Amino acid sequence: MRITESPMEIPSTALAMLTSQIRGEAQSSDTTDASELEAFALHTWRLGRRVDGMADSEGRVKRQLQDSHKRLTDALAGLGITIDDPTDRAFTDGWLEVDVIAWEEPDSPPPGGIHGPWVKQTIRPVIRKGDGLLCKGEVVVADPDNAGRATKYKEDEETQT
Repeated sequence: MRITESPMEIPSTALAMLTSQIRGEAQSSDTTDASELEAFALHTWRLGRRVDGMADSEGRVKRQLQDSHKRLTDALAGLGITIDDPTDRAFTDGWLEVDVIAWEEPDSPPPGGIHGPWVKQTIRPVIRKGDGLLCKGEVVVADPDNAGRATKYKEDEETQT
């Protein structure tokens, strides 16, 4: 799946499967391709980030999108899919569920209670199915103690959310 695909390009079988899940129809999650679930979960996460960034003046539309996002997240949860955005969490070297795509010097103090490196930005969330990893996350880490390994992340059109 290309990162630049729009939510309307989500594979149709995943969309149909989640629609039936929302309606309460029984369907085996084994029949759905993992890459389709990953794509749908990624687009659901992106929708949530966009809705969170909307101005409160867009009240009615924002509430409708929040409701749609919750239904999609609930449908994924019903299939055992969880989306985990690690932004503002402490980072420990060796965290196997994420790939660090850049190290940056902090431009603000760490979130409350964190001493050492933390996830400054999530590019892609960690997506799990049950206890297994469906998709590794991609993160930018701020490290106040090791400015020497800073490799500034440059957001481009392929990763914008």
